[in-house]
Amino acid sequence: MDTTANGGSTGAAAQGDERSLRPRLVRVVSGLLGLCATVCGVAAVAVPVNQLTQPGAELSVKLAITDPDRTAAAVRALAKVPDGTYLNTPLTTTFPFHISELPWHLRLLSELPASLHWLCLAIGSLLVLRILDSFVDGSPFDVRNPRRVTWLAAAVAVANLVPLVEVGTTQTVLRFAGATGSLLPSPTVEGPLLWALIGSVVLLGLAETFRSGGRLTRDVEGLV
Repeated sequence: MDTTANGGSTGAAAQGDERSLRPRLVRVVSGLLGLCATVCGVAAVAVPVNQLTQPGAELSVKLAITDPDRTAAAVRALAKVPDGTYLNTPLTTTFPFHISELPWHLRLLSELPASLHWLCLAIGSLLVLRILDSFVDGSPFDVRNPRRVTWLAAAVAVANLVPLVEVGTTQTVLRFAGATGSLLPSPTVEGPLLWALIGSVVLLGLAETFRSGGRLTRDVEGLV
């Protein structure tokens, strides 16, 4: 029995299976990225439009209290629980704060952070999809890739600034409702801002790498 021939045929079959698996995996990843970009893009528009159909808005807030002894009384007043009872709630607890009526521009403003977050996710997914397509096409140093990575870095930075935007928009709506003294904004989307900014800087460095690689590729092609 020729074991060498069998081993060679088995190895060739394995390599063939691996080659057929890679395009399938790339198609799956590309499909997921395209779906993510579509869903997030629709959400970025649908969220503020839906809010405009409502008479008021809901904000994420926490109590503006630094004295723990006053926490129970403040929570009891907000929740309207009977005397002699209390809610054992930490100061950092987030509450949904409902405002029954607001002008249209404040209703729109209340959903600006969520819409901005969805928009950044949509743009980021689309840009990663385009970069992946360029690799699949055998053109990793496509002249458009540096610009794509730069915009991706911007999307990452803006997405991680959304909590600061939410603090500002919530404070504006609370000021209109006259509740700035007892309530503070509590962002619903929070993350390590420093690491996000570092990630953006790394992406900008990657964009410069793509740009340099593209120049080198064009120079080599010109010499051939």
